[in-house]
This record gives sequence, C-alpha cells and structure tokens, in this order.
Amino acid sequence: MVQFKSITKRIKKRTLAIGLLAFLGGFLMAHLLPMFQDGLLSFDINIEDRPSSGYESWFSSEGVMFAGKWMNGDLKKGIMITDKGVYEGGFQDLLPHGYGVMYYNNGNIYQGNWKHGKKNGIGLKINNNDTLYFGEWKKDDLVRWQSKNSKRKKAVYGIDLSKYQPSSSLEWNNFSLYSDEKGRIFPNSNIGDNYCLQPVSFVFIKATQGSAKDPCYENHLRMAREYKKIIGAYHFFTISVDINQQVINFINTVNWQKGDLPPVLDLESEYSNHHAYVQKLKEYGIQRMQNDALKWLEIIEKYYGVRPIVYTSEVWKNNYLKDDRFSKYDFWIARYNQVGPFMSRWKFWQSTSTGKLNGYNRHIDVDVFNGSYHDFLNYRNTIVNL
Repeated sequence: MVQFKSITKRIKKRTLAIGLLAFLGGFLMAHLLPMFQDGLLSFDINIEDRPSSGYESWFSSEGVMFAGKWMNGDLKKGIMITDKGVYEGGFQDLLPHGYGVMYYNNGNIYQGNWKHGKKNGIGLKINNNDTLYFGEWKKDDLVRWQSKNSKRKKAVYGIDLSKYQPSSSLEWNNFSLYSDEKGRIFPNSNIGDNYCLQPVSFVFIKATQGSAKDPCYENHLRMAREYKKIIGAYHFFTISVDINQQVINFINTVNWQKGDLPPVLDLESEYSNHHAYVQKLKEYGIQRMQNDALKWLEIIEKYYGVRPIVYTSEVWKNNYLKDDRFSKYDFWIARYNQVGPFMSRWKFWQSTSTGKLNGYNRHIDVDVFNGSYHDFLNYRNTIVNL
C-alpha cells in the first residue's frame, strides 16, 4: 500500500488524477472521462486530511482515492478509485451505499444497489466473458436472477415515461420488470412467487407535444442519467400546431448526447376517441399530415446529425403512413401481443401497456429492442452523424 508523509499537500486534480488513470489503464479512463467532462473531478486533491465538507478529493492512507461531496467528514456521493477498479455512486462511512456503479479492472461491471460496501438489492452484473447476472442481491450474493449464467442473447427491455408517471411515484433504484421464465412480461400485479426479473436497459421519455413541454421531462431525464439508463426523447405530433413551432419546441427542449437513442416522432391519435380524431385528420388532410411529419423528421436529422425513429402502431402505419418517404426510417411499433411486429425495419416494439414494473405501483408501457444485448450496444455505437 502507498504510504504518505504527514504533511498536507494540495495538488490540482487533473495532473495527479490523469496520471493515476494512466497507471490504472485505458479501461478505467474510458469510464472516468465523462466524470471529468461533468466536473465531478474538478477538485483539489488532499493527501492528508479527510475533507470536512464541500467538493474535494482525498487519498486515504491505504492509497484509495475518494472524490465528491463531503458532509461532516463523510463522503455522500462521488467516486472511489481502488486497486480493484472505480466506483461511482452513493457512500456511507466511505463504503459504497445506496445506488452506484463499479467498473472493475478485469472488465466486469456491476450497476445497482449497495449496502455497507456489498451488493444488496436489485442489481445488474455484466462479466467480461459476456455473461449477465440480474436480480436481487444480498451481501454480494445473487439470490434471485433473471436467468443464471445467461448469455447476452435475451431480450433487451425498456419502458417509456411521461407526465402520467410522475417522478415522485418512481423508485429508480429498484427498476426491473417481472416476467415468466421465457422473458414474457407479466401483464398485471398477480405474479405470485414464480417469476423472473428483467433489467430495464433503456427509457424513452416524452419531451414535447405540439408547442408544449412535458412537465416531467427534466426530472425523468435527470433521474435516468443518474441511474445510468440509456435515454431516448420523443415528440408527440399534433395537427393543431404549426410544424415549425413543433420543431423549434423539441430542439429547445432536448439536448441530444452521444450514446442516447435517436429522437422519436410519435404519430398516433391525439384523442381517446379514435374515430373523432380520424375525422379531424381527414379534414386536415392525410398527405398534409405526412408532409408535416416528414418535415419534422428531416429538420431534426439535420440539426442533431441523427436519423430519428417513428413511433406508431401497425394499424396507423398501414392506414396513414404508406408514403414511401417513410421507408428510410426505423420504427418503434406498438403491438400489444406476444408476437412481435410483422413489418420490416422495426427497431423497438411496445409489447404491452400493462407491464408490471418493480419500483412503480401502476401498469407501464414495456418496450423491446429488436436484437440481443450485444446488438443493442452495437446499435448505439452507430447512432452518430449519419
């Protein structure tokens, strides 16, 4: 272990911290670089005294580096660099506690709940040999799992959120979907004891509708990033608002970042009375609606450098989106069935609106990616500068 002299020496964080990361290797650097960009490591490093309060970095006598927000001599949230790897998240008594992510030197990753330095609660562990463990952990042991020693060929699940799922009703640290042993999501809360847990890998968040902003967007976005969910933002199209205003509204609201899912245009009935909306749509003009939708898609693609996705149902697509100009876009299809969409070019499938989510006491929309977990990661890597 590293021993330090009993003098206080303050060294500006970047010189020493970057040297440490170079020593620890490129794997850790790849994960810690965003922390530099977010300002998490923008502290002085204290080599002797444990910080009392504020944002500081500190080395223990055992050679462990801590950085983050301190209160009364205890680190509440930040990072820890040890000889095992890098941890980012909550702390108690300088031990991982609450929700956090551990990036191990051997390439393994654990993302989930901790208690006094041990994995405890809902968590996901991804090993460097492509095995995935997910479920409920107790004192570092997995006691209930999705599929023991399962390869990354299982379905990749997500959910979508809007103002109808207020932030105060969501327990992000417990997010997981209840399913049977084949991965089929339970449609109600009567699940009994014979169930599996599926991780929630991504979240589509409603950002805007017409010229309005979803009131829960900012909170949902902040929490999704804090809990390391892969994020996509969507706009609910309306025929009652000028399309240029709708474009500006989305651009002013959504700050797309590398690693996010593509922006989404939601095309569906605006009314619960579907027949009444179809009548209004016909009065507005189906081709006019298509031209407006395509204008939104084209401007958004040019602005973000990312080709958007179209959300709709199979029925809506077949009836109102037959224009060949839509053929270059991937689709997120709503089809509430155990069988996926029949159409080509679907990328996501909204399989039910009555999924059971651990961490939420009401039904929720459940979405499935068209491919394996490995395919999903590769897909994210292609979502830049088309």
